[in-house]
Amino acid sequence: MRNKEDHIISKNASLKDALVKLNDLGKDAVVFIVDKESRLIGSLTDGDVRRGLLTNKNLNSNVSTFLQQNPKFLRKDNYKIEELILLRNMNYRIIPVLNDNNQIIDVINFDY
Repeated sequence: MRNKEDHIISKNASLKDALVKLNDLGKDAVVFIVDKESRLIGSLTDGDVRRGLLTNKNLNSNVSTFLQQNPKFLRKDNYKIEELILLRNMNYRIIPVLNDNNQIIDVINFDY
């Protein structure tokens, strides 16, 4: 079982750094991009990378140029089981849980 840090990368990282993380994650391949205060600013999957490369971005580009800006998330102590079921039924597999400062405090993996 993975911990939340496996899914987190800085907005200052290169795409190559993100690809290494995505590769290491295997079937759990989604990373969440955070700012210097560790607040969630986006997510990144293999599909986001592919779409970015098709628009002439490259491996040395900053990861923040590839990110999905509106990732799904849950708020700590403020979600219901129905939300979890809906997200799982929408084929989300990894969902971050945020505190009131938008920092990732946990990651829910529907495969575990």
